[in-house]
Amino acid sequence: MTGAGVLLAFLPVPPAIKGLCMMLVGLGNGPTFPNLISLTPTSFGRENSQAVIGTQMAFCNMGILIAPPLFGVFAGLISTAIYPAFTAVCFVLMVVSFILHQKSLKKKGCSLFKKI
Repeated sequence: MTGAGVLLAFLPVPPAIKGLCMMLVGLGNGPTFPNLISLTPTSFGRENSQAVIGTQMAFCNMGILIAPPLFGVFAGLISTAIYPAFTAVCFVLMVVSFILHQKSLKKKGCSLFKKI
């Protein structure tokens, strides 16, 4: 859903549809953080989970603090028309970090995805 919202943001559509794009991005990303928090004991072990969850919370709050002003700086230097590209870069970073995390879990012999 997030990818669909990011792709739709690049299309020349009316502002109301751009709002729908942002809604799709939000709906797609909304469950990501709580899901990763709940999977922390599986990913890092029960003994490390409290410390890792604290680190995840700290980085989440830093992202909330840094991303809007960072976009504001870029938009002030260039234009607000870069919003779709900014969103796409954030989406790609999220996907790449998830893939790297999956690879590190496979090296340890576990996976977040169970074979059915």
